[in-house]
Amino acid sequence: MLAGHPEGRAAAVEGQRDARAGVDHLEVADLQRGQVAGAQQVVPFGGRVAVRARGHGYGTEAQRLLAALLFRLFDIERIEASTDVESIAEQRSLEKAGFTREGILRHAQWRAGAHHDLVSYSILRKDL
Repeated sequence: MLAGHPEGRAAAVEGQRDARAGVDHLEVADLQRGQVAGAQQVVPFGGRVAVRARGHGYGTEAQRLLAALLFRLFDIERIEASTDVESIAEQRSLEKAGFTREGILRHAQWRAGAHHDLVSYSILRKDL
């Protein structure tokens, strides 16, 4: 559930579940903590779709709608996302949602006792 804040911040409630869509996690960075590149705010976000609901386009649609909502509500230019290089389904989902693949972030994540490479994506306001 996305919530706006009068001081220009956005937050998402983690751990919420929508049984119809199978969404069991949503995360949006606090815009106050977003990176600032020149005068442009950069917002990272991510999510997870319940296993039983994968493969039906829910994640793609959620990413597309969330990006559109963030651009509509806030004066931001860029939204970033990343996923493990082995997560081919998530890479396809981000691309279908309008995100552009930008490159590989080598050893960018420590998980399960090892470093993992991530694929970096972004979507710009003009992309929608």
